[in-house]
Formats: sequence, structure tokens, C-alpha cells
Amino acid sequence: MYVAHFSSGWFDPQKKGTGFIQWDQPEYMAAAREFIDGEHDGLLFTPPSVPDYDQEPSLIQLHLWGLSVAWRITGLDPAVVFLLYGFLFAYLTVLLCMKVLDIVVRLEGVPRRLGQVLFLWGGGLLSAGGMVAAWFHGYRGIDLFKHSYLIDPASGWWVMNLGRNLMLPNQAFYHALFFLTLVLLLHRRMLHALVVVNLLMWSHPFSGMSILLALLFWSSFELLIVREKSMPRWFPITLAATAIPYLWYLFVWVQSHGDPEIVRTMRLDFILDWYSSVCAYALVGGVVLARLRAESFATVFKQGRDPRMFALIAVVYLGLENHEKFGFTPHQPAHFCAGYVWILLFLIGVPWLLPRLARMLAPRGSLRNRIVVLALTGIFVFDNFMFFTSAASSQTKALYQGEWTSDDGFAVLNELERTGVTRVLLVCEDQHLAKLANVYTPLRCWAGHFNDGFERDRRLPAQQDYFRGVVSNAHLAGRLMVISYVSNSGFKPPGQAREIYANSTYRLWEVLEGPGMR
Repeated sequence: MYVAHFSSGWFDPQKKGTGFIQWDQPEYMAAAREFIDGEHDGLLFTPPSVPDYDQEPSLIQLHLWGLSVAWRITGLDPAVVFLLYGFLFAYLTVLLCMKVLDIVVRLEGVPRRLGQVLFLWGGGLLSAGGMVAAWFHGYRGIDLFKHSYLIDPASGWWVMNLGRNLMLPNQAFYHALFFLTLVLLLHRRMLHALVVVNLLMWSHPFSGMSILLALLFWSSFELLIVREKSMPRWFPITLAATAIPYLWYLFVWVQSHGDPEIVRTMRLDFILDWYSSVCAYALVGGVVLARLRAESFATVFKQGRDPRMFALIAVVYLGLENHEKFGFTPHQPAHFCAGYVWILLFLIGVPWLLPRLARMLAPRGSLRNRIVVLALTGIFVFDNFMFFTSAASSQTKALYQGEWTSDDGFAVLNELERTGVTRVLLVCEDQHLAKLANVYTPLRCWAGHFNDGFERDRRLPAQQDYFRGVVSNAHLAGRLMVISYVSNSGFKPPGQAREIYANSTYRLWEVLEGPGMR
């Protein structure tokens, strides 16, 4: 994916890869920059989308603080820091998920490697279902494959299985902690697991909330319903105790101290359609049903502590990613997804699946059996094959999700950095360049963030007015830095402004005194 991303510059010199393959990724490094030369108070920081530099720091995300430390120590390009962070945690995620797989089912040789392939790159029937949907939309032939993403949420970028998370640095970090938690729980190292859970909680609200509620539900069930003697009483009690300040932070502190626009975006209805979930979990769910049929419910869940743990945790994750269907106000339900339910279902079913595949692959096994295994593997990995094929093509052509810019773009950002101007709002006509400006300069952009709600409804209309010479928002009425397109030749910022730099694509302006509201 990253090779495809960086290769875009070979086809179009104006679209050089930045290292950010998804449009929200620059915002994370912009937030990390707040700990370096922005607004922060200890581990609390102000999101870079907040236009008021005096806004009280209100958010905690420990991994962003860690990125800021790595950035400050190494002095590397922020995109390089982000990539190295992603590669490190993708590697750790692979090691840890393989460890979990080896604990759950013990095999060697080819069957073990086959299990690893299925776990890392397996999926569901989303692409097949998308092709069926494409057929009913009138597509035929090769167009069926081109539109296989139709029912895969966000064209596959909401990630409903394990493997795609490895290419997203933050998701790789969250999944490394998730798998480390599972390893520790499987080894009954409950105190160590609590530490890791707290690290995840204070890094990402969605992953943190999920693991907290899931483990609280599982441990309480074990203690009160199953009366599992190996479950220490202090574990759910301590989880509940850590939940109190965490929930207060999310639902009291952030609600009252955070930027109102960001608080509102937490209630966006990013919803998973039921048919997407059915297709995403059809294969692993089918394997679970096959195991239950072969071994009985009592054998799998009543007598098996580990599969019972996987199942109870999966119930919570499934509920969270569909919570709006139970009458709750939607808080970005799809954000709870990230393949966790798929992972847990796979771990429940794989002790039935892999031994059977191993017997089919035995040296004396028939050719027919080997063809069946090959076909099954192909079905399992088809979703990810189609996703990576489509996404890599889009990245190569600089069409979708990633962030690209030109030499002129980097040049104007370097010039803006050299001005030494701080604590001034930046208005940038190029929305993609604006996202990078949040990272590569100490300034915050008026628009150029991934928060869909306030960008679309309020900020972009005000910015469009501004580049027509009309100031329709008070934030744009004072001192500013402005980047405009050279092609917008008739534009000059309202108020007392001077041009301080220009290249063939962009002009950089300093507005010394704004005109006030019009």
C-alpha cells in the first residue's frame, strides 16, 4: 500500500506521496505537535482543529504524547515518525496475534502457517456481496470487480477483519495492545492485563471503551454466573474502579471542557448496515457454528474458559458497533469495529477448523483435499485481495483516502514555517495542503481537518466566502496567514495584507489587520 502511495509521484509530479495514506492521519501528528510547540498542560492537549489558541487543553491520548516524544528526540520528518511507529506496532501485532493463535490451537508446519495466513488475511463475504449488489445496480463484467466494495463500509476502510489494521499506524498500536491483553489473560496474568487495558483506555476512546466494558462484562459473568474459581474477585472490582474516572473524563470533563464542535462530532451516525455485518462475519461465524455442531455448546463454552472469554468479549464488541440499533444515541458506531468481532469469532472456531485442514494436507491426503483447502483459503482471503487491489490502484493514482502534494506545496509550507509566526489562524484554499500545514507548521488551519460535521456545515462555507472577499465568520476577521492559489489571480485577502511568498502554484499572505465582520 505504501509503495503504491509513494509511486503516485511517478505518474503525476503534482501528487507526491506524503506518507499519510488516509486523510485523517495528518491530524494525529498535528495533535502530537501540540505537545511540542502548541497548547498543552501535561498530558492534556488542545486539538489542532480548535481555532481559539486560548482554548483550555481537554483531551488525553497517550499514544499521541508518545509520538511527540519520538518526534522531538529524533527530529525526523513527522510522516517518517508516523510510518516508523506504524511499522513497529504492525510487527508487534503480528507477533502477538501469532502468540494468541499458538495458545488457542497447537499445530506445526504447513497447517500452522496456513492458520497464520487465514488469521492475518482472512475476511468475509463483503466483496462477494458487493459484486451481487453491483449486479443489481446494472454493472456487468469487469465492472463487477471494480464495484466489489459497495457494501464494505467506507469502501473497506472501516476495517472489519484483522489484516488491514496493519497498514494503519494507530490501529496497529491499538491491536498490539489488544492482543497483548489477550496473551496476558490467557496466561492468567490479570494485573499485567489491567495495566495494558488502562494504556489502551487512555489512548483511544473507542478501543478503550470497548476493552473496558468487554472485560468488565466477561469477568463479572465468570465470577457471578459461572462462579469460575480462577477469576480473582479483585479483577472486576478494579476494572469498575478504573472505569469511574475514565467515564467521568469522557462524559463529564470532555463534554464541559472540550471544544463544542468536537463534542458534537462524537455523535455522528457512522453506522454499519446489518447486511455488511452479516457478510463480514459469515465465514468465521460459520466456522463457529460448525464447531458447536461438532462439539456441543456445553463442551465449547461451559467447559472451555478461553472460548467463553472470546465469546463474551465478542458480544460486547458486537453490541457497541451496533449500539444505535438498541435505541442508544449513535456515537460513531462503526468506530468500535476495526475487526475485533471477526478476530474473536476466528479464535473460537479455529480449534475446529485447523486440525481438519491439517488432516486434509497430510502427506497421504488426496489431491482433491488439497484443492479444497486451496479453494477455502482463496475464499477466506478474497475480501482483502479485492480491497488491497482496489486501494493500491487508488493510491497509485492519488484518487482516494491518502494525502498528496507537490514540491510547491512543501515549499510554501517551509516558507510559512520560516516566518516564525505563531498563534495565528491559517486560511488555506487547498484543503489537502491545509491538513499538512497543521503538521508542518505551528499554525492551526481554519479548515483542513477530518471532522466531517463542522467542516462541511460551517467552516467550509465561511472559507469559500473568504476567498470571494467576504468575511462571514468572526474567526476570519482578524490577523491571519493565508495561502491562496495563484490561479485565483483576482484574490487579495480582505483587510491590510501583504504577499510574502509565491511560487507557480501558491501565494502566501500575511494579514496584519483584518477588516472585521462584513
